[in-house]
Amino acid sequence: MGTGIGYGSASVVDGKLYFSNGSSEVYALDAETGDESWRYRSDGRVVSSSSPTVTDEAVFVGIDDVLLALDPETGDEKWSAATEGGSIECSPTLIDGNVVVRAEKVYARDTVTGAVDWSVEIGNDSHTPPVAGDETVYLAGDDSIHAIRTEDGSRSWSVDVECAWKSTPTVSEDHVFVVGEDEELHALRADTGSETWSVEIGEVMRTSPAVANGTIFISRSEWTSNELYAIDTDSGEVEWRFSDSSEPFSSAAVVGETVLVGQGGRLYAVDAVTGREEWSVELRGSVSLPAVADETVFVESNDRYLYALETGSRAES
Repeated sequence: MGTGIGYGSASVVDGKLYFSNGSSEVYALDAETGDESWRYRSDGRVVSSSSPTVTDEAVFVGIDDVLLALDPETGDEKWSAATEGGSIECSPTLIDGNVVVRAEKVYARDTVTGAVDWSVEIGNDSHTPPVAGDETVYLAGDDSIHAIRTEDGSRSWSVDVECAWKSTPTVSEDHVFVVGEDEELHALRADTGSETWSVEIGEVMRTSPAVANGTIFISRSEWTSNELYAIDTDSGEVEWRFSDSSEPFSSAAVVGETVLVGQGGRLYAVDAVTGREEWSVELRGSVSLPAVADETVFVESNDRYLYALETGSRAES
């Protein structure tokens, strides 16, 4: 389906597919048929690398320096709130009844009213979204990782780790996994920030770790070598590596025992245990992080199309 799509990841909730086109529009489509349910047009710019964040009550999306709450059924605006400075360059995050959004400051706003619960300044790396943990939100700063209490916005801990460009930390159980500019993957304790282990993986840009079934999946991007790594969460040992061409991989999505990842214009399904390719399909442009719902894979591409494919096959619609 052609909709003037940007280069982000769609959100799939209750049979609807929500995404932005990277300029001024937010869409809701029927996930089964691709029919348009509604379209919201704004006077500002929706960041193409972010994704709408969706609840039963609202679709949250940043447009320039304004956070919007849209009705998920109609696309009508429920409320809007401006930041005190800077554009919203990444996806909002939901935690403990608040929507947390990042600009020059990090704001926690009530999901119903939009009122500010708390705000905090942690540095100017506004391209990586807040990451929700247990009563804590984790944020990558200019040269450090911060754990912020969701109750009042106070700081629990900070650790000096300079995150790789546009790589978002990932939280799983009792650890935070973050890729540093030192080309290492770091496992930090979620409660204290102390490091459990680190492993060298090479340069990472624009991709973030995904964690499932005791394994971290992370894409490495270098000029001459691009690989998808599987790394044990407990030990940091590399379980396998997958590579098929010299083009960079997208971030990975995990469905059961299958890892879905884009590389250039091709989408791969890789066995999560062995690292062997299960299937792949060629699309018409560089693909984004896949989103999965009801055995269907949804992929945005920079050819300005949205693709829906059946998991386990090469079917396309």
